[in-house]
Amino acid sequence: MQRELWASVSEGQRRAVLINAFLGALLGSMNVSSVVIALPAILRGIGLSINSSIGFMIMSWIMFAYPPLVMAITVASLAGYLTCMAGGVGYSP
Repeated sequence: MQRELWASVSEGQRRAVLINAFLGALLGSMNVSSVVIALPAILRGIGLSINSSIGFMIMSWIMFAYPPLVMAITVASLAGYLTCMAGGVGYSP
């Protein structure tokens, strides 16, 4: 079954999947990098210092919770869109 499925995928489709995966990883790392760079400004905006214990906890929360949260929202949106495109019940564009 897997060999038949693999044989049905053209070289161009394989290349497109590889390029899209690479670009997704690149954009994801750039997104996280921009948040890390902006952390001091974010903490100043809410009136906290990185040197205080609460500032450090919030900084840690932002660094570790932001990327999975954004990914979960993106995956949920994409899954809903693909389900709609595949003929799922519910929303129709």
